[in-house]
Amino acid sequence: MLLEKDDPLSAVLSAAADAVVLIDKRGTIQRVSDSMERIFGYVPSECLGNNVSMLMPEPDRSAHDGYIESYLNSGHAKIIGIGRRTTGRKKSGETFPMHLSVGEFKVGGESYFVGICHDLTDHFHALADLERAEKRYRDIIESQKYFICRLDDQLRLTFANASLTTILGKSYDELVGVHLAHFLAEGSTDSTLKLHEFLASHRSDEINLQFEMKTNGTPAHAEWSFRKVANTVTGELELQGLGVDVSDRELALLRAEFLKDHDQLTGLLRVPALLEHLRSTVKISSRYAFICVDPDRLTQINQRYGYDVGNRVIVQIARRMASLLPPEGQIARLGGDELIMAFPVHDLAEAENVANAVLGKLARPYSIIGEEYRLNSKAGIALFPDDNSDLGRMPDLAEAAMREAKVRNISLATFTNVNHQQLLRRIAVEQALKNALASEAIEVYLQPKIALASRTKCGYEALARWHHCEWGPVSPGEFIPVAEAAGLGPELDRYVLRKVAAIAFSMWTSGEEALPIAVNITGNHFSDSAFYDTIVSKLQKLSLPPSAIELEITEGMVLEMTADVASNLSRLKALGIRVSLDDFGTGYSSLSYLKKLDVDELKIDKSFIDDLEDPKGELFVQSMIGLAKAYGLTVTAEGVETESQAERLARLGCDVAQGYLFSPALPEREARDWSP
Repeated sequence: MLLEKDDPLSAVLSAAADAVVLIDKRGTIQRVSDSMERIFGYVPSECLGNNVSMLMPEPDRSAHDGYIESYLNSGHAKIIGIGRRTTGRKKSGETFPMHLSVGEFKVGGESYFVGICHDLTDHFHALADLERAEKRYRDIIESQKYFICRLDDQLRLTFANASLTTILGKSYDELVGVHLAHFLAEGSTDSTLKLHEFLASHRSDEINLQFEMKTNGTPAHAEWSFRKVANTVTGELELQGLGVDVSDRELALLRAEFLKDHDQLTGLLRVPALLEHLRSTVKISSRYAFICVDPDRLTQINQRYGYDVGNRVIVQIARRMASLLPPEGQIARLGGDELIMAFPVHDLAEAENVANAVLGKLARPYSIIGEEYRLNSKAGIALFPDDNSDLGRMPDLAEAAMREAKVRNISLATFTNVNHQQLLRRIAVEQALKNALASEAIEVYLQPKIALASRTKCGYEALARWHHCEWGPVSPGEFIPVAEAAGLGPELDRYVLRKVAAIAFSMWTSGEEALPIAVNITGNHFSDSAFYDTIVSKLQKLSLPPSAIELEITEGMVLEMTADVASNLSRLKALGIRVSLDDFGTGYSSLSYLKKLDVDELKIDKSFIDDLEDPKGELFVQSMIGLAKAYGLTVTAEGVETESQAERLARLGCDVAQGYLFSPALPEREARDWSP
C-alpha cells in the first residue's frame, strides 16, 4: 500500500473537505480521504484495493483503465494537470456532478495518480435557481413600453429591450455591440459627449438627456434618464437608461387637457366629471341607476403577469361595460379596479337586468399571454333619488352595495340601510381612530418570534390593538384598512414606531435580552421621501442601535417600486436596519424582484402554511424556502398553529416561526416575560 497510515499524508487525507483518491498505474485505489464516505457513501476500507472505476458511471466506468494505459504509452495528458467537470457515482448508484482534478507523481520510479473530487450539486442547484429568477426578471423588462438599455463604458449597447428594438427597426443581435452614436440623428451627437463626461465624473445620481433617434420611419424624439451601474461580471461601470418617446408633445398637451376629466388608462370619465355632467342633464322627475362593478382576482393578474397586463384587462373590462351602457348613460372609473355606470331607468328591475348582463359579459374569458383567464365580478346598485336625493352621494352608495355583495359572496346586491350603516360605520371608525391616535388609546402588542432550530424566542412583531370605550375591541382587520383608505396609514405607522422605540429603549436599559421588534410599514409611508429621517430621528432620540427595530414591507409595495421606495430601502439597509418582505408568496411576480431587492428576510404568508399537510402545498413552501436560501435570506413562517407545521417547516429549512402554536400577540410586559 502506498505510504504508511501514520505518515503526514494521513493528516492531509483526514482533513480534506473534497474526496481525495490515490491510485497506481493499474487504477487500483491505494489511499482515500475520510471525506469519501460523505461524498461517495463508501467508508475508506471499502475502496482500498478496488479499481477506481467503482466511483464512475458508464461509459467512463468501462473505459477508465484504457485512459491510463493510453496516457502511459503516449505521454499525452487529456485531463492530468487540467481538471474538468464530470460525473461521479455514489455507493447507492446515484450520480452527481463534480469537478475532477488529477495529478501524477512518482514513488520508487513507479507512477501514481491523485484525484481530487469536488461535489458540484449545490452549485448546480444555485445556478438553476438564479437562472429561473433571471428569466422572470427579463420577462418583466421585455414587457415594458418604455425604452430600456445598457451601455458599456465605451457607450456600446450591451442590452436593449423589445420596445427599443422595435422603434429602431433592428433585431437584438443587430443592436448589441453597436455604439450609441450610430442610432442618433444629426444634432444629437453631443449627447454621447455628455454621457462620457458623466461616466468619468464622481456623480452618483443620474443624468437626464433628450435626443432624437434614427428609426425605420420618422425620427423619434426621446427623453432619457441614465444612471451608473456595475457590470456584475466584469465589475466595470455601465450606464442603464430608461427612455420614453415624447415626439408628440402637442398631442400630449391636448391629452393632458383631456385627462383633467378622463381616466388616463381607460379614457372613461372621472367621477367628478360624471357627477358634473349628470347635474346638468338629470331631470327632477328622473330615476337613475348607479351600478358599481369590481372584478375579483384582478390583483392576482397584476402579481402574476405584471401591471401592464392587468391594465390591458381593465381596458377590456371598460369596453365590455361600455358596450352594454343604455342610451343617455355614462360610465366612469371610480378608482383602482372599480368602475361605475349611471343611466336612466324606470325601476329597480330594469337596473338589475343591465347589471346582470354586464356581469355575464365580464365573466367571459380574457386572453392573457396566450392563456384564458376568467374573472368573477361583484356589483352593487343604488337608485337616485330613491336611496338618496344627493347625486354626489350616489357613487358611495353604489360602492357600499358592491361591498355588501363581496361580504355575502353574491354577484349583485342593491343598496339598503344596512349598506348605509356600514358606510356610516367606516366614517365613524375613521373619526374615532383620529381621536384614538391623538389620545394615545392605541396599544402596541408584541407577538414572539421563535427560532425553530433551538425553540427560543428571537424577536417580536409589533401589532396595533384598539379598545374603544363604547364599541369595545376594534379588529385591526377593520381599522387598519380604514386608516389606509383615509390617508392615516403614515400617522399610524409613526405612532407604532414611537411606541416600539420606547419599548426597545426599556429592553436595552433594563438588562434583559434586547430582541429586535419588527414593525409593519404601509406603502404610502415607505414611499415618503422623509421616512428615512423619521426612523433615524427615533433611533437617535433614544440612542438606540439600528438592530433594535426591523421593518416589514409588503409585496405590493415591491411591485410598485418607486424611486423614493428604492432610496429609502437602500439608505435604511446602509444604516444597518433589517428589512423583511411580508406575506411572501401572495404576489407571484415578486419572485423575480428578489435578485435586485436588498432585503434580509422573507415572511411566508399563513395561507401557504395552512396547506403544508398537502404534498403540493409542502412542495411550494419548500420551493420558496429554497429560493430564499439561494439569496442568503432568513425565512420566517407566519400563522404556525400546529406542532406538525412547525416540525415540517424546520425540516424544510425554515429559520423562524410565529403563530398561535407558540403565542398570540400579547401586551408588552406579558410578551417580554413569556418564554417558550
